[in-house]
Amino acid sequence: MTWKPVDNPREIDGSSFFNRSAYRFPEYELPDCFVRLGQRFEQRRLRSPEVSLTSTLAISQNLCRRLGYVDVLAKVIETTLLDTRIGAFGQSELVSGFLVSHFGACKSVLDAVAISLNHVYGLGLTGGNLDMHKHVFWSTLMSRAAFREHDYNTHRPLIDSVTKWRDEAVHRIPPLVIVSGAGHPASVPTPKPNVTLCLVLGITTEQFFNLNKSGYRADKFGHPLHFHRLWRSSLEELCSLACDDIATHM
Repeated sequence: MTWKPVDNPREIDGSSFFNRSAYRFPEYELPDCFVRLGQRFEQRRLRSPEVSLTSTLAISQNLCRRLGYVDVLAKVIETTLLDTRIGAFGQSELVSGFLVSHFGACKSVLDAVAISLNHVYGLGLTGGNLDMHKHVFWSTLMSRAAFREHDYNTHRPLIDSVTKWRDEAVHRIPPLVIVSGAGHPASVPTPKPNVTLCLVLGITTEQFFNLNKSGYRADKFGHPLHFHRLWRSSLEELCSLACDDIATHM
């Protein structure tokens, strides 16, 4: 990887928070919501240079870095799947581990959004209550910012899905990534293997074998980046909402 030039036109003085994220690398495109927020920082700095924005800058940096982690891990998985030197079985093992980190990174974006809203609206939540999957978070947000709660609430299906897969991967059973292919393994030439992700949450090895006996079902297996493709745009939408709130209350 190479660093972006310091004089990148999008890297204005007030937006240093994304200089310390994966978006500092040219391989990753900086989301527009962070460009807008950076411009807002710059406007505020020029208008009121005496006002400290240290804490606001910190939560903005955290938000940007967390989404960057998601993109980095997706890139790592994509690169691993293209690396034929390690073989399909090696790919499946590595990708399973990377998915644990990827799901964790997705959950960290949700937590960063919660921290941002806690700061902006003075929710007064601490520790484990800064969690968008918990009732206490939503009830507090409703009491302090009811006009905004609905905009975030539309993303509850995403929040539930990310949390379930992350909790399962981190605390119980890692994602089941398998190698499959059409034809008999002893065939010549050898059938081209496919590395796929089982889309059944918390499936055990025994359950997998029982599922396999019933025949291949396309709705139960998908590309290892299935959830990244499913979640990524919604995660950015949440970040965009949070960026707008940060900018408005700066």
